[in-house]
Amino acid sequence: MLPFHRVILYTNAMEHSPLSHQIPVSEIHDVDHDVEQQLDVLQLPEAKLLIGEHIKASPESQGADEAANQRAEYQRTVCSLNVMDYLYYGGDENYHKLTAAQSDANRLTREEFEEFHQWVASNLPGEHSANVMRYIMLIHDLGKNQMLTSAVMGEDAADSVDHDEVLRRLLRSDYAAKRAELLPTFSQLSEADQTIIRDVINTELNLGQFIQAEAPPAALTSFAESTEPVRSLYIMHTLFDIAGALGHVNAESSLLLTSPLYNQMAAACDVLTDSILSTDETRYSHYLAKRAQRFGLDNDAIEQLINSQTHTHTVRLACMLRYDSPEEYQQLTNALDTLPGPVQAILAQELSNDGIHQRATLPYYGPALLKGLEKHHSLSAALTYFAHVLQEAHIADKAARKAGETGIVTADLSTIAQAANQGTLDPHQAELRFHHSGEMLVPEYQDTPELAIDSLPAFDSEQLHGKRIIYLGMGGGSDGIQAAMLSKLHQQHHAVQPTAIVSVRNFAADSNKQLAHTGRQIGDALAEITKETTKVGDWRFLEDIIAKDETIAPVYLLNSIEPEQITHDLQILIRETGADAICGIDTGGDVLYHANTAIDPTTSSPDQDYAVLTALHMIKAATEADGTPLDVFTAIVAPGVDTPPYANDMLARSNAQRYILQPDDTTTITQTYAAWRMDGSASEEGLYGKTPLAWIAALTGKHGLQPLALPRANATSAHNPWRIFMSIRPSTARVVMMQAEQLYQAVNH
Repeated sequence: MLPFHRVILYTNAMEHSPLSHQIPVSEIHDVDHDVEQQLDVLQLPEAKLLIGEHIKASPESQGADEAANQRAEYQRTVCSLNVMDYLYYGGDENYHKLTAAQSDANRLTREEFEEFHQWVASNLPGEHSANVMRYIMLIHDLGKNQMLTSAVMGEDAADSVDHDEVLRRLLRSDYAAKRAELLPTFSQLSEADQTIIRDVINTELNLGQFIQAEAPPAALTSFAESTEPVRSLYIMHTLFDIAGALGHVNAESSLLLTSPLYNQMAAACDVLTDSILSTDETRYSHYLAKRAQRFGLDNDAIEQLINSQTHTHTVRLACMLRYDSPEEYQQLTNALDTLPGPVQAILAQELSNDGIHQRATLPYYGPALLKGLEKHHSLSAALTYFAHVLQEAHIADKAARKAGETGIVTADLSTIAQAANQGTLDPHQAELRFHHSGEMLVPEYQDTPELAIDSLPAFDSEQLHGKRIIYLGMGGGSDGIQAAMLSKLHQQHHAVQPTAIVSVRNFAADSNKQLAHTGRQIGDALAEITKETTKVGDWRFLEDIIAKDETIAPVYLLNSIEPEQITHDLQILIRETGADAICGIDTGGDVLYHANTAIDPTTSSPDQDYAVLTALHMIKAATEADGTPLDVFTAIVAPGVDTPPYANDMLARSNAQRYILQPDDTTTITQTYAAWRMDGSASEEGLYGKTPLAWIAALTGKHGLQPLALPRANATSAHNPWRIFMSIRPSTARVVMMQAEQLYQAVNH
């Protein structure tokens, strides 16, 4: 039974309020009437603010018909008011009106309707009390009018602003003049009516977000601090609002106030009015537990949910997807099980953060986004893209998290939710980034243009034939792996003799990163990596992988970021190996950044690449000075992973050429990566690299926004999460080569 009996609603019997003389909204029967006629029936000038070209309608109420979009919020309000009257007056006729458009499977029962009616009627005694509630229902979404928002917020009218906040500001005492202009009826109300309306509107809990588990537990804080009768009035108005949310489809019936929604409302009301539940965490977990019972979770699982947050993210997702049955929940868990590990980890972490002990994201319109993607694509696609959204919101907010802040940051997903519901959002292509707009995070599509590599002239492979080449991983780690891979391909096709693989690192001053059992020390910073070499400390060491491959040339690690030191030690190695060429390998393309460019170090790390490029410039100059012939190349593998937006210009300036992979190279590359366990199968063991995974994806035809098999811990790091989603283009499968000196001149131009 719905615990409405616990709610004692405020009443005001004032006789001289203009609200006492309005025509009841229940007299509105036909939403197809002329709009102006409907507005006349409502008799409130505020109603006109709910219709027209300036309305930013809710995403799920927007379609291709612009005229319909302009009426959608008005019709949703009409529906909410109709629902209120059906429940206020009760009776068989009103029951049939409310449920006429509902399916037989989910229809609100007559018993549920009666219980709802008894609660509404007993707590709204008299038309005045009802009209106070009607006025609240009429004005609470006026913040969706963009002209009103601009008039109220002024310079604070950011790209995205919570429409509830707009109305709260308009109701402040210092906005009396503006309020008299925009809300003329409010100014005529009694002081008592104004106070109760203001208090209800100022209640910050969005009950709809709570019912859908869209909001994390910290969202309950302000509601817990409120008092009666405000709590009860707020609950009532929100329930009416939710019931009318599909009024743009049918304003005379409620498509949403079905038996499942009734039970969801019952669960929400129960925990919000239960004095035994003393904290926001317990109220929230007990609400999820009530929903979990309907999903078919057993007692042990429900106990885990309450006590340890196990299943929290799954139940929240089921609520946001508006599921109500064990079959739907099982469908969800099956879909989650098929997702890549890091995708699962992001969903679990981000939807378990409570905002009280950890910083939490509120995905505003997240349910609409999920339902739209599920409708037009698939449940798996919806979940995967939602993980992308949550991670990008986290990355945009990482400064606050690094500083140890808690609380909630709201990510406004209304625009992408609208696109999802219209079927225009492609989750396989629409890469996002978030920026701050006021107190909200607002998404913007990330333009990832195709690099024009196929238009570059072909590299003359005769330049490599028979050369003794040192392959130099310019940024260490994955670059060293790719240097070994390229040496393998060149040896296979061009009779190249690889003399050494050198991985350039930069941890000389980091006492937490050490090596044991290295081979010969060459120079001050260059050491041989052998089969026996191991790391000391907790860090990602990859060079031993290629050192254990007997088909690969001797492997060295050069630990320095100083061009002079790199130059000195490489010159020693050139003399020792008799190399007549050196090829610096960068994976991803951050070597194309202009010199001294300040960028996000979690996106790219061009400083080390530039230091090595400078060293190659110095080596080339030295060989020309003493007449020693030495070819100095640079190769970029998997371009586009972390290239600058001006990459095409830089490729042109450096006279880059495309290196043509042979038909059998994809097989060689994928099999070699599998043998090295760098194909994503051992990421949780520390064997991973973003660019190798991106290159494999591109070579095997996996294009679009792809989740890479990076470690879960990297994906969910509180302070420095790695982006696991990457836009893979056909150009990502390519390799480009150029003279190192020409690239050096280009980045310093």
